[in-house]
Amino acid sequence: MKQARGPTKLPLKVGERGNVVKQLRHHLAKYGYLQNPCHCHDELFCSHVGDAVEKYQLFFKLPVTGQLDQVTLEQMRKPRCGLPDLPITNGSQSDDGTIFFVPNGGKWNHTNLTYFFKNGTNDIGGTQEWDIVRQAFDKWAAVTPLTFTEVADETMADIRIAWEAGDHGDGAPFDGSGGVLAHAFTPPPVNTTAIAGDIHFDAIDLWATEDGGFWSPNQIDLLTVAVHEIGHALGLGHTNVSGAVMKPSYDDENRTLHPDDIEGIQELYGPPVVPVTGTFAEASLWALRSTGGYGAVKFDLGRKRKFVAWGTITMVDSLKDLDDDNAVAIEVFKVDDVETWKAVSGGDHWGDPGASSNVHQGAFVGVGQTVTVRLRSMHREDLDAYGAATLIVLDDPGRPGLELQ
Repeated sequence: MKQARGPTKLPLKVGERGNVVKQLRHHLAKYGYLQNPCHCHDELFCSHVGDAVEKYQLFFKLPVTGQLDQVTLEQMRKPRCGLPDLPITNGSQSDDGTIFFVPNGGKWNHTNLTYFFKNGTNDIGGTQEWDIVRQAFDKWAAVTPLTFTEVADETMADIRIAWEAGDHGDGAPFDGSGGVLAHAFTPPPVNTTAIAGDIHFDAIDLWATEDGGFWSPNQIDLLTVAVHEIGHALGLGHTNVSGAVMKPSYDDENRTLHPDDIEGIQELYGPPVVPVTGTFAEASLWALRSTGGYGAVKFDLGRKRKFVAWGTITMVDSLKDLDDDNAVAIEVFKVDDVETWKAVSGGDHWGDPGASSNVHQGAFVGVGQTVTVRLRSMHREDLDAYGAATLIVLDDPGRPGLELQ
């Protein structure tokens, strides 16, 4: 919502009129809060607008007043992604209004995705902006089986990346400096158009290698926005989970995938895959403060086989005192993508502050083709957890179908 001319008398509530109400209507409709046709005068703050304001306040966890107050106006004036927040069709919601990861209905039907740069921005020297977008792809690749390959032929690309200004022919014109920073288009099959999966950055905004902070508030961190928009291009919608990269508004640098982001993308594509070609396999995984305290890996045995799998953990406490409520867990989370009864390991941190601490492991015996092991930190703000997942095949790999009883 752009800055209105002159001072705005707040709060605005049902029954009031004015150009600010017209702008408010436009903002609420654009981002999905005013969904049903409202035939009231476009400058009237009617009950439909009041209901939409309440939905907006709930999503952003603001005091729910149904009025355009100062805190709500400040939230609306923040730079943000151009995609709508509502309706939520595939997400889950808690009692406190938290909307967890939201698949937007699209999902690529292959894991070896390609991308193409149509142009760049002069705000960042050389082609460093392309390097930053490549880093953003790497963050999603690290937690999925997806690979991202740059191609030189636009016709060979799944995802096309461009800096555009104003009305650029995709039905979603940019609004200049501030406001909408970027947008991305849902992947197939929900989107059957030629721009499915494409990512556009507003060329008028000031792009940089870091957030400008207090001294340069208009300087936008490209990596933060690129990670967010790639999430849309892969099939995620907006969430209101604090700290998630898929939150719609830009507050400052946020380059780290939150557990909610990771769980969402793995709901679509699964975790990284390790092929098992013999009778033994091992994979490392971690749940670091810098990566959201969450990690997973999937073993692929090639066919259904009997196995035993377990995990071990080392965790490091960053606090300066003993913190005996800390815990981490490693578990055989899914077999053939079906959740199991979880063999959980966890425990307190013992020893000197900052020292590593091993905890006991649990084991899981079963039959399946794929085995997913998950590592989580229960206190991701101050724990780094490192794990190893181990799997041993119990049947005879030379005699398909023979399983030990």
